[in-house]
Amino acid sequence: MKKIFNLTLTLFLASIALVSCKKESLLYDGPSLGHFLKSSDVFFVDVEDSTYTLQVGLTKAFDKDITLHLTVDEASTAIEGEQYTLGSYDITIPAGSVIGSTELVGLFSGITEPVNLKLKITEAGDVANFSTELNLTIRQFCPLVRDNFVGIYNFWSEINEDASGNIVEYEVEAIADPDKENGIIFLDVFEEGYNIKVTLDASNKTNFVSVLESPQTIFNYAPGYPAVLAAGKGTFNACNPEVQFKVKVDVPGLGSFGEINSILTKID
Repeated sequence: MKKIFNLTLTLFLASIALVSCKKESLLYDGPSLGHFLKSSDVFFVDVEDSTYTLQVGLTKAFDKDITLHLTVDEASTAIEGEQYTLGSYDITIPAGSVIGSTELVGLFSGITEPVNLKLKITEAGDVANFSTELNLTIRQFCPLVRDNFVGIYNFWSEINEDASGNIVEYEVEAIADPDKENGIIFLDVFEEGYNIKVTLDASNKTNFVSVLESPQTIFNYAPGYPAVLAAGKGTFNACNPEVQFKVKVDVPGLGSFGEINSILTKID
């Protein structure tokens, strides 16, 4: 019985040793690798010229400082000195550490449209590389302040054509909607006496949405015909107030005009 017990114990210990060896074999034991902590990101820049902490790392620490050198890929659309500044293109990771960083400052006034900054790790000293590219989208960010949208707008719409087929633009006024927290009413847009109510939705930081409350009458096609109804949504810019929307226009009983694009750009 003792021999059987000893044999069982020996086999059990051997199985533990085998499992331990398998676990050890799964641990990474290659060279330390230099990499960005993110391969892509979005950097929102406010009027105070926001700061983005750009981080690089190693898969395991060294007993000496390691410097990773960055370069800008020619595919980048961001312009240094106009839309951003970078603290350094050489990021040093101190001995015993696995993380290093530098500061990137977004220049609000230069970012009229979203731009892309593509960085690469091109030199890494004593380390190999993986995940060596970062695609950073840099864009302006302004919080939604409804009062900023009150004023005079230039109105452009595909449906406003004259007899020659040219689009006619004109000015309209916007007031705050007393019944909606982020609502705007554009007065006499397509026809006098017919207003358009739009709700501004800023819940998604990357996609500000303008919603044309539906259904609402935007004009009368002709005497004796049903009113023309519209519904749809689009986007808006909170930094330089502009509201865009694509609406489906319908005449009850007669059919649809299809979808039309319209843009309201604040001028005063």
